[in-house]
Amino acid sequence: MNRRDAIKKSMLMTGVVLSASTITAILSGCQPDGTASTWTPQALDQNQANLLSDLCESILPATDTPGAIDLGVPKFIDDMVANYMNEKHRKQFIEGLDKVNADAQSKHGKDYLSLEEAEKMEMLTAYDKESYNFNMKWKNKVRPKDLVSPFFGKLKGLTMTGYFTTEVGASQVLKYDYVPGGYSGCIPVEEVGGAWVNA
Repeated sequence: MNRRDAIKKSMLMTGVVLSASTITAILSGCQPDGTASTWTPQALDQNQANLLSDLCESILPATDTPGAIDLGVPKFIDDMVANYMNEKHRKQFIEGLDKVNADAQSKHGKDYLSLEEAEKMEMLTAYDKESYNFNMKWKNKVRPKDLVSPFFGKLKGLTMTGYFTTEVGASQVLKYDYVPGGYSGCIPVEEVGGAWVNA
């Protein structure tokens, strides 16, 4: 699977879980600045900020296009946590970050950032599976109000939102047409130049 297909599938999975606070933040102008390689966290301590940066880069690494860190996504997420999440959701997010380190300590005897890449991927794959299974279980059901969805699904959603609201994410990774032409509703997909479609 190539990067574009991975992003497409991830967006389809996480696109429906954007919270009201995330949408409010985007509409009010909270966006990654696209230049923040180093930043001073507001809601997190420095260790949590370093962990967040590593997790975001694992979700959207730099390839032929910039990665999450290059576009300031960790700083964006910290801003979301500090200024747009209510106290309950802020606490849940920070506890989720801390649990990643606790799980790494429990399984490997060291902090997440000290793990080998293969060990990190093993943990993230398990988190991703847990998040997917949770979403499939509650897909067409009403969730209890006190039910907390898995941290990794929330992190992926925020990472994707932060990434694709940057100029680079919107114009270089997504198919972006600044001045769209006419609308033709019934043409073969091949004529569109590989537009994304739900299969």
